Amino acid sequence: MQSRYTQQQEGVHALMVVAAAGVAAAAAVAWQRFSSKRNSAAAQEYTGMVGLVRPAQSAATSELDPEYRMALARTRQATAIHRAIGFLNTGSRARAHVEVRRALHQNSLCRAPLLSTQHSKADLCELYRLHLQQAEVPADFGTLLQLRALLDMDFEEAETIEREVAEQNAFSI
Repeated sequence: MQSRYTQQQEGVHALMVVAAAGVAAAAAVAWQRFSSKRNSAAAQEYTGMVGLVRPAQSAATSELDPEYRMALARTRQATAIHRAIGFLNTGSRARAHVEVRRALHQNSLCRAPLLSTQHSKADLCELYRLHLQQAEVPADFGTLLQLRALLDMDFEEAETIEREVAEQNAFSI
């Protein structure tokens, strides 16, 4: 006498065998139709996906594709900002600033804001403050504008942070 669990296992096994046989039969029919169309002289090529799917490229040519380079740079900048926030939360301010600089370098290639919104506005503002504190004095205005766009910061927020950092530096002499 078999247990109920064993009977269920046999039923599932039988169902999987039937499903596999069905998939194999469907694949055989599809292959037969494909090969008969390919061999017939009057067969025409299926053009339903033309324009939707780009042709496959080799690795060397895909690295030269501007869309590929922009997507790669955008992903790398998001990764660098994520790591910078992680370092900032653990107290490694110098390492966080290095990651912010990496994100700025990648942003110079793609010129787009962050991909994700998984970080709070306070974390992003703290990264801006960190860059102001760690960067050369006076900070390069072009880089500040680039960082504002990267972090998707409002003009007023950035001005407030810049004013606070300037006041801190003025009293630390």
